[in-house]
Amino acid sequence: TKIQSKLTARGAKIEKTSGAKTLLITGDEAFNNSELFEKECESYIKNNNITELINSVFFKVDLMSANYALDNKMMNKEFVPDLLLYTKSAYTEMYKNMVDCADEVLIFVDSKLTKDLEFLVQLCT
Repeated sequence: TKIQSKLTARGAKIEKTSGAKTLLITGDEAFNNSELFEKECESYIKNNNITELINSVFFKVDLMSANYALDNKMMNKEFVPDLLLYTKSAYTEMYKNMVDCADEVLIFVDSKLTKDLEFLVQLCT
């Protein structure tokens, strides 16, 4: 079976998949509770008819999201900040693009929101 990963191309903005109900899954670098992750994702995805997952590629929660999509045969998009094009605002631009593509957002946090995650929450409200 071929596995195709959709990474953001340099300077390109990923568009929302037509007809997909998309869930952005992210979290802080300290979160690593795979049992809680599986339980919450399974329930949330089922109850909200989610058909596609999106995540970045930095922390364990991102790997858990990508693996969940693979294990459950769901579409998945992985976002990577373009540090060459945007330099200091690369993560800001990546989060904006992720929120634009997401219908729902699920954030897993071990203790408290980081500044990046606080910014992401502000984008969602």
